[in-house]
Amino acid sequence: MKNRVLIAVVAILVAAPVVADLLQESEMATGWTALPVNGSVRLVHPGGAVRSVRAPAGGRVADVASVGDGWTLAGSRAESSGGQLFLLSDVGGVVREIGAPAVTPGVLTDAPSLLIEGGEIAGMAWLEGSGPRSLAVRLASLDGGIWSGARTVAPPAPGSQLALRSAVLGDGRWLLVWSAYDGTDDEILWTVGRPNGAWTPPSRIAGDNTVPDITPSLVATPEGAAVAWSRFGSDGEYRVVLSRYDGSTWGDPVEISGPGGVRPALHRAEGTLILYRTVEPDAWALTEIDPAGRPTRTATVPTDRADRPRLVAVDGEGAELAWSQGVGFVSRRASFAAER
Repeated sequence: MKNRVLIAVVAILVAAPVVADLLQESEMATGWTALPVNGSVRLVHPGGAVRSVRAPAGGRVADVASVGDGWTLAGSRAESSGGQLFLLSDVGGVVREIGAPAVTPGVLTDAPSLLIEGGEIAGMAWLEGSGPRSLAVRLASLDGGIWSGARTVAPPAPGSQLALRSAVLGDGRWLLVWSAYDGTDDEILWTVGRPNGAWTPPSRIAGDNTVPDITPSLVATPEGAAVAWSRFGSDGEYRVVLSRYDGSTWGDPVEISGPGGVRPALHRAEGTLILYRTVEPDAWALTEIDPAGRPTRTATVPTDRADRPRLVAVDGEGAELAWSQGVGFVSRRASFAAER
């Protein structure tokens, strides 16, 4: 049954102190950046606009995208009848809760991810199942304000499936990536297709191994797409790696960070950039990636702050990162240094 969009008005809140981890570990991005605050989400636009929005009771925000002249937040919440998806949308400064895709009654929902085409919502993908170890990858398309019925594009794995990410490719296909436990360790899986067409079987992006591959970040590129994630090494350290998609196949993963690289987030700004946390030194790093998927230059901002910063600006010399602080922000700038 198709789900018609219903609208209810929700109040915009003033900014609250920053203390909580409400968002998933990813950079939400198409224009707007979402930063967690105490019980709400602070949204920041590169043009300087700032909004603070409280999620519905029991809600967890997972994604944000620029839509039209405003933005839309996607999240999931637990209710007595089971998990539900929700969407909050801003049009002209008024925040409204709009209808989200219908889910199976009594299920758990997680990690909704918006698919944007032409500045408008084209669809949404999410995880759904009877429990955290039986989640399938589901999606629905939006046409004329009406959600299609949900369909499954990847069945439950032998264990947990997490960190679903989505992107619309240049040829109009939808690409999904996520991490999944295969009975031995976590792998990064992918599938690609069209909303009402065929989808490829879920497959590993890289060859099978015996170490965890976790927390993927995905971005569409002119050549196809790129995905970055953290891979656990034989030395007991995580490193950020990246693989490029040319429209049909994935390239071999390229190591981007040294030991201790975690929580990567991909950006598109005059090229491909990866923001990630490093352990030694205790810092956030931003690495430029060339079209072949190789790291070229890195800007490093030493800090003991574990909360993810937003990328304020990047130019030929360096980058500026900013963190929420009170009702404002504190920013730091770092210069690029060539990779050795």
